[in-house]
Amino acid sequence: MRTCRVALFALCAFPCAAVSGQDSRSAEAVKSLTAVMSTYRQTAIAAKDPDTGEFVAALFFPDVQLLVVSAPSPAAALLDEQIAAKNFQEVYAALQDASVKNSRVFFQDLGADGLHAGGGDAVDVFYDHGQQVLFDGQPRKHKLSEQVYRDKFGTADAKYARMVNLLLAQVRRMALR
Repeated sequence: MRTCRVALFALCAFPCAAVSGQDSRSAEAVKSLTAVMSTYRQTAIAAKDPDTGEFVAALFFPDVQLLVVSAPSPAAALLDEQIAAKNFQEVYAALQDASVKNSRVFFQDLGADGLHAGGGDAVDVFYDHGQQVLFDGQPRKHKLSEQVYRDKFGTADAKYARMVNLLLAQVRRMALR
């Protein structure tokens, strides 16, 4: 009985330990992407998702943050041309346009080190179709249960890893040319 009380106390007193200990699937992909972008001195990259037809673009600020956005575009042919011309910042700007806000997925990866559930100094931010989620290790502060927070983090991290891997494939294709 005493052991149960101690375990229950530990779970209640340190709720962020379980949340912040959640592994990041996106960390390795981001590390690879930012390394290649740094090598080629690129600050922007964009690609078309072959599965969904949506576009993905990123702006990279070394040692500061990686901003990654994905959205459908009514001007798909224009964005295809922009990608072919390597005008990646133009693609990023088009995807950040207010008219696609409710269909856009956007990540602010502070530290450019992949998403983390929290517990450190950096806070990662995820916008999913206009809804913001802060990954700062404090689910209760945002009126979320730990399970809902973990689920949101898992979903966001998987999306982010997929988007970053699409961009990584694009930057590697360009490097081979």
